Amino acid sequence: MRTSSFAASSALLAGWFAIGPASAGLTDVGAGSAVNCQTSDVQLTWTKQISPSLSPVINFTPGISALACIGFYEGNDQPQPTTNLGYYGDGFANGGQSPANSIYFGTGMFIGTGELVLQDLDKDGKIDDPGWVTVGKYDSDQNKFVANTVNGQAIIGDDASAANGGLQSFFSCTGCANGAKSGSWSLTPDAGIPERFNAAAGEDSKNFFDAFSLVLKGGNYYTAYLFTASQIEGALQGLLGNEFKLSLSDVYNFGGTFTMPTITTTEMKEKQTCTGKGKDKTCTTTWVEKTTSKQYGLSHITALAHDPNDVNKAPAPGTLALLGFGLLGMGFARRLDDRRIAVIDRRKENRFIRRLKKSHEGGRERCALLNLVDILLDVGIGRLFRIRIHLRELRLQTSVLLGGSPESFGGLVAAGHRFHRWTKFRERFSVAGAE
Repeated sequence: MRTSSFAASSALLAGWFAIGPASAGLTDVGAGSAVNCQTSDVQLTWTKQISPSLSPVINFTPGISALACIGFYEGNDQPQPTTNLGYYGDGFANGGQSPANSIYFGTGMFIGTGELVLQDLDKDGKIDDPGWVTVGKYDSDQNKFVANTVNGQAIIGDDASAANGGLQSFFSCTGCANGAKSGSWSLTPDAGIPERFNAAAGEDSKNFFDAFSLVLKGGNYYTAYLFTASQIEGALQGLLGNEFKLSLSDVYNFGGTFTMPTITTTEMKEKQTCTGKGKDKTCTTTWVEKTTSKQYGLSHITALAHDPNDVNKAPAPGTLALLGFGLLGMGFARRLDDRRIAVIDRRKENRFIRRLKKSHEGGRERCALLNLVDILLDVGIGRLFRIRIHLRELRLQTSVLLGGSPESFGGLVAAGHRFHRWTKFRERFSVAGAE
């Protein structure tokens, strides 16, 4: 059981960066205070790429704690957004204000943490838009996820759309009945949601979100937890190597666990002490601290996604394909010497292509490495092909070297070993040819 501490209400409501005048009874907490929560309350335990290609599930053991958390805050995670495009003032995470709440995020929730910065999403000439899109809310009373619209369009799948044979639900939760103290969550966007979101938002980018947040509400308190793309990329590099790059143009599913925080509050209580009886009775009043700790059960979970910063919106190639091409490129670029590049005639180019295709189509993937070396010997030992040939046959070569499965993580690892052996073999013959 994890415990959050509450030193004093004044510390909880201390504002960081005030933007504009606050409404009466509201306190601006800027990007939020992180001193009253534990990032380990919410963990990421698995991920899976689903677009542009499907990858195996990758498990994180132990789980990855949230990059940051803010709260706990008294009240509700309100107001809800209207256009839901990440504009300033639209929704509680983007600095929206509600009389039902005692606080609001003047600069936007988590802004300044990781890669999250203010943007000009509404094109009004002001860099003040936090970029949070409220995906929807899992209601523990109804035990279902209800999605929000984006610019008035129902582009996010929820339990209702899935039941009607439409879009799959973006979020699901297991063991999350009303009052639950812990459970498992899953973010499961479908492959088509980036295009639908961009169409609704009027954007031409094909990128998805670069961060997501889960807000846990229990009792009269809520706490928000943040995960970012760069944080997850770092974790995947620890498993797959530093060459791995998480592309924002790809769609991933995520899942993990949560534990409701234990809320510890301290308040001053009046205490009266009396001595004597009757006319001799005297009483004194003192103030004492009273500390209360309670782990409130789950009321609801709000899921939010962050629209990537404009500077990150250049579409990138598929992550796994990029890895395969990177391995191949390193092998061909090693010890490149322009003085030894020979001009190969069309006959040898065509012979190279035919033999490589024959090796692949014949199902001899296990022999592809030796076949490729033999082809290199045939067209000229120690001399690399023209760049034009590299680009022309790059996809075919990658497919052969990866055993016909360039999207497979296992194939990728195996390709690395094959490339190591092939490079050593080529170097031996290169030295012999030079002599």
